[in-house]
Amino acid sequence: MIKPKLTACAVAIALGAPTIATANDSAEMEKIRAEIQQMKQNYEARIQALENKLDQAQASAGKAEASAARAETTALQSGQGCVV
Repeated sequence: MIKPKLTACAVAIALGAPTIATANDSAEMEKIRAEIQQMKQNYEARIQALENKLDQAQASAGKAEASAARAETTALQSGQGCVV
């Protein structure tokens, strides 16, 4: 008599265990998805910050080139240019 009850319990546990595991797996998968989404957002923010720094550096370089060109023109007009 104990064996049929034990067998019935074992069958019930065996059939119920995948459902419990699936629920845990589903929650774990959702947690992983949320972490991946956060990583993507952090990555995108870092890329945007780098692109902004690049734009600023290019703008500064353009201003420096324009300033150097004006200085060269002024030096040549005043006869202070170096002859090499």
